Formats: sequence, C-alpha cells, structure tokens
Amino acid sequence: MPDLNKRTVKIVLFLVCFCLLGAWIYRMSVFRPAKNFHVVEENKFYRSAQLSGDELEEVVKQYGIKTVINLRGKQEGEWWYDDEAATLARLGVRHENIGFSTEHVQTPENWRQFHEILETAERPILVHCRSGADRTSEASAVYVMDYMGKSRQEALEQVSLKYLHVSLFHPAKRYFIENYEGKEWVLNSYDPCSPKFRKYATGWLKCPPEEKATPASQAN
Repeated sequence: MPDLNKRTVKIVLFLVCFCLLGAWIYRMSVFRPAKNFHVVEENKFYRSAQLSGDELEEVVKQYGIKTVINLRGKQEGEWWYDDEAATLARLGVRHENIGFSTEHVQTPENWRQFHEILETAERPILVHCRSGADRTSEASAVYVMDYMGKSRQEALEQVSLKYLHVSLFHPAKRYFIENYEGKEWVLNSYDPCSPKFRKYATGWLKCPPEEKATPASQAN
C-alpha cells in the first residue's frame, strides 16, 4: 500500500510539472496556439488572441465588428500590425491601439484611453492582445464590471485558465482586478505607485522611493 501511494504521488507530481512546463513554454512562445475567441457580451463585446488578416476579416463579417482595440500598441512595420491595420481599413472598421503591459499594472493613461474608447466606440467591439490571455483578460474583466454591471467575482472569471490565463506567470492581472474599485476610481484616484500596486509597477513605471511616496499615493 505505501508503494502504491508513493507511485500515485510521483504520477501527480509529474503531471503537475508537465502542465507547468507546458504553460511556461506557451507563455514564452512568440506563436499563438489558438484564436482564443470568446463572447463577453453578445453583440457588444468580444475578445480574442491576435488574428491573421483572414481570420480578422472572417470575425468582422460574422459578428459585425465595428471597432477593434489592439492592446499590443501601435507597431507599424510589424507584419501582424500592418496586416491588421490594412484589413480593418479595407473593411471600414475603427482601429484603436493601446500599449498595455503583460507583466505589470497599467498606467492611469492606459485606462483613461481604454474608457474613452469604450465611451465613444461603435459596438460590437473586439479587444485582443497577442495570446488573448493576459492583457485581454484584464481589459475584459474591467468591461464586465463597468459596462455590464457584474460583480467582481463574475469579472474574475475573465481572468482564468478558460482564456489561457495562468496567474502564476502574470499575477498582476488578477491582482489588479481583485483590487479594482470602478471606473471613477481608476480615472481619478488610481495610483500604480501606491503601496497597494507598486510591486507590480516597478520596472514598468518610474515610481518614487517608497519613503518619498506622496500622501495621495499612500492613501490609495
């Protein structure tokens, strides 16, 4: 019986290590293994990984997409960006670009731009990053709370393995949603350099030394 238990433990450990290795290889890969396309709100908001020009055209026509938000930022000269921009221009679809970070919390300007687009863009909207797993999950979760009126717990479902998000590798995404306080907060009070968020801002933003943080930062 003890030998059987040891064998079971070894098998479980092997499977866990295999899954973690597979997830790490996927996260480090420059390739996208799936379209990762999902409906967030029917006829209003969709999410995906980076799509090729042909895939993007198919989605635009099938779902009537009017606006595409690219969270990888404007990268003219990169094949994927030029392909996307040309396809959307030909189809008459609004194309917006925001440079979201995969590893860190976003800047206040990132969120300001995101909300300005959502306030003015014609629906349906498609949002995407490279894999559709991290930046897209974070943006979709914010949409679910602020524009669908859903709970934080329901929003956190957007930041999950279902969408290929592995929090172990990019913990800032789920952490931000767990501490998100709504649209007015993120537009007027959110400070990525505050004690609550600075551990996920370092290396991305130039935060002042913690002991010199402003009173406003410490309040957040």
